[in-house]
Amino acid sequence: MAALGRRPQLATAFVGVLMLATACSRTSEPQVRTLESGGETLTVTLATSPEPPRSGENAIEISIRKADGTPVTDVAVSADFYMPAMPSMNMPEMHSHFVLKHRENGIYAGRGALEMAGTWNVNVSIKRSDAPDTVRFTVNAR
Repeated sequence: MAALGRRPQLATAFVGVLMLATACSRTSEPQVRTLESGGETLTVTLATSPEPPRSGENAIEISIRKADGTPVTDVAVSADFYMPAMPSMNMPEMHSHFVLKHRENGIYAGRGALEMAGTWNVNVSIKRSDAPDTVRFTVNAR
C-alpha cells in the first residue's frame, strides 16, 4: 500500500520534468511583419540571440525583403526597445537603442543590452531617402 501512495508524487514529478524539457527545447520562430513603403510591400523579420532575449547583452537581426524576395540593402536600420514605467513597482520607463549595420543579403545586425527581463516593445526604424518607416514588434526577455 505504501507504493500506491507514492505513485501520484512520481507522476507529478515526471510531468513536471517533461514540461520543463519541452519548455527548454522550444525555439521561438522569428517574428515577421509586412510594411507598405515607397509604393512597395516589404517583409521585415526580427530575430534575437539568444532567443528569447535575456537581461543583459543580446544580438538582434532584422531581415528586410521586397515582395518578390529581393533583399533590401540600401536603408539605415535601428531598433528601439521600450518598457513602460511600472509605478506600482517604483520602476521608471526603460529604453535600449540598437544600431544595426547591413551584414549581407538584406540582413541588418547589431548588439545592445536590455536592463531587465519582461515585455519590451520594439520599434524598428527603416530609413530610406524618403520618409522613415516604423515596424513594431514585442519581445519577452527572460
